[in-house]
Amino acid sequence: MKFFYTFTFLVVTFLVNAQQTITGTVLNEKNKPIAGVNVFIDGTYDGTSTDEKGNFSFQTNALGNQILVISFLDFNTLRVTINATNFKNQTFKLKENVNVLDAVVITAGSFSAGEKSRVSVLKPATLKIILQVNTLLHSVEESIQWFNCNTHPDLIFLDIQLSDGLSFEIFESTAIKSAVIFTNAYDEYALRAFKLNSIDYLLKPIDEDDLAIAISKFKNQFQQNVISNLDFEAIKRMLINPVEKSYKKRFNVKVGHQLKVIAIEEVECFYSENKGTYLHTLDNRNYPLDTTLEQLETELNPQYFYRVSRKFIVQMDAIKEIQIFSNSRLKVILPTYKEDEVIVAREKVTDFKDWLG
Repeated sequence: MKFFYTFTFLVVTFLVNAQQTITGTVLNEKNKPIAGVNVFIDGTYDGTSTDEKGNFSFQTNALGNQILVISFLDFNTLRVTINATNFKNQTFKLKENVNVLDAVVITAGSFSAGEKSRVSVLKPATLKIILQVNTLLHSVEESIQWFNCNTHPDLIFLDIQLSDGLSFEIFESTAIKSAVIFTNAYDEYALRAFKLNSIDYLLKPIDEDDLAIAISKFKNQFQQNVISNLDFEAIKRMLINPVEKSYKKRFNVKVGHQLKVIAIEEVECFYSENKGTYLHTLDNRNYPLDTTLEQLETELNPQYFYRVSRKFIVQMDAIKEIQIFSNSRLKVILPTYKEDEVIVAREKVTDFKDWLG
């Protein structure tokens, strides 16, 4: 009997310590590889990101049936039940989430969209005004180029805060002929917005009655234009019923020849240095990332992360102290990061204070 228990213990120990290799490829609907896709086993820190060929490979101690999660920005997240013990190389296809769009540009038969990271729902089958999708505008720079090369639409729904700055910069670089309905979570930009071609300024979350008034203003001012097919109900669904965006929950970093998964809660800040991007953890460790701060801004939850300058993105819960600094700036003190001063740029101070609440 003693021998039996010893043998059972040895077998169990062997199985628990045995690592399984999970490999596969992630493609889009056109069978083209997708790089940078997050692939991990749900409920564990075992995972990785796909390479340029869409391939992934990682090891896990998980056994039996597990949920493999495959997620990437602008694509529907895929959750697949796999047998981790006997997993064989598989190919997975992600479907693009075409319903996730933002600040819409509306004409009597055309449509384009603003930064996709600020999510609104659009159902083309119900939106009668849309006959053609012209383009997707992700930033101030891209928007300027688009307006300089295309016929201006009748109406724009425009978020004030885009990925590379405030949308006001668009108006400083090109003469916008369209009517504009601005949207934003704060009212601090309202006065500036009304100095432009603004029909209205809607605060998020957008109220249905406020939206109706804004659309009515547009119709009254531009009734000479062909807008009889303007579908208010569709616009209402698009702006008032937003889709909850999925933000980054972990990062895969290389440590020597191994892969380490760092949960988002462990991050103190992100910073750029010598053309590289780094993640700094609360336990005072630095890890290089194969991305940029601009890309991280679209992947991080803005409720918890803020880009205080061109060099730093900080986590709210990691802020230890905030000090008054020269030239109307602020200095952020973090628990462990001491390699450089974390300074809030002067033009961001007001917005930073609002973010802190």
